[in-house]
Amino acid sequence: RTPEGTAGFLAVGDVARKYPFAKSELQAFMDLAQKLGAVFTSLRRQDFLRRQEHLAELGRLAAGLAHEIRNPLGAIWGAVQVLESPQAQELDETARREFFQVIAQEVHRLIRVVVDFLEYARPGSAAEPPEPMELHETLHRMMPLLAAALGDVPLDFRPAPEPLRIAMDPDRLRQVLLNLLLNARDAVAGVPSPRVEMMTGRRENSVILEISDNGCGIPPDRIPQVFLPFFTTKDGGTGLGIPICVRLMESARGRLSIDSKPGRTVDLLSWPPPQP
Repeated sequence: RTPEGTAGFLAVGDVARKYPFAKSELQAFMDLAQKLGAVFTSLRRQDFLRRQEHLAELGRLAAGLAHEIRNPLGAIWGAVQVLESPQAQELDETARREFFQVIAQEVHRLIRVVVDFLEYARPGSAAEPPEPMELHETLHRMMPLLAAALGDVPLDFRPAPEPLRIAMDPDRLRQVLLNLLLNARDAVAGVPSPRVEMMTGRRENSVILEISDNGCGIPPDRIPQVFLPFFTTKDGGTGLGIPICVRLMESARGRLSIDSKPGRTVDLLSWPPPQP
C-alpha cells in the first residue's frame, strides 16, 4: 500500500516447500512489494501528468484556433449585415465591391488558418525515411523559387566547399525554407540596404544551413514565443509558420533554432549525419 491507496497485490507461495518462510524472507518480500508499489505509483503519476499536459495543449490550440477564426467571421458578418440592411440600396457599385472584397479576403484568411492548422496537427509520416540527398544540388534546383519569394530583396547563397548530405524530403525542406525566407523578407522591410544570406556547412557532427537577415530583429523575450502555435506579430499571419517548420524538421531528425539581436536574425537548421 501507498499513501495514495493500494497500488497492487503480490502473492508469494511455494506448495513444494515444507516449512513456512522465515521472517527475513517475508521482510524481503515486503520490501519488494513496497518498491514495486512505488514504481507503479510513479508510473501512474507520470501518465496522469502527461494526460494533463496533453489536455492543456489541446486547450491552448483550441483557444488559438477559435481566436483566429472568430476575427474573420466577425468581419464577414459585419459586411453581410451592411449588404442586407436597408441602407445597402444607397451604396454605389464601388462601395458594394469593397464589401464583397472584404468577404473574399476574410474567407481566404479562414482557409489559410485551417490549412496551416491541419499541416501543423498532421502526424509525422510513418513511411520509410527519405533517401539521403546532396544538399547543394537540391538548393540549386530550388534557388529560382527561393529568390522569387524574396521579391526585390537579394539572396546571397554561400555553399560550403564540400558536398553535404541530409535525409529529408525535398518538398518539406522547400516548405521550411520558404517559410523562413518569407519571415526574413518581412523583417527587412524598410531597411535601407536589405540583405538575406543563406550558407551551409558543418558544425561539430551536424550538417547546418543558416538563413540570416539584417532586419529589425526579435526581442529576446519573444524568441521562445515564436515557436508557440498562433503567436504572430504580423498582420494577417496565422502564427503557425515556425511551429510547422519545427515539426517538419523533427520529422527529419533535424532541429530549428533562432538567434536574434537588433540588425541580425539567424535561423539555424541542423541535421545529424544520414544513417547508412
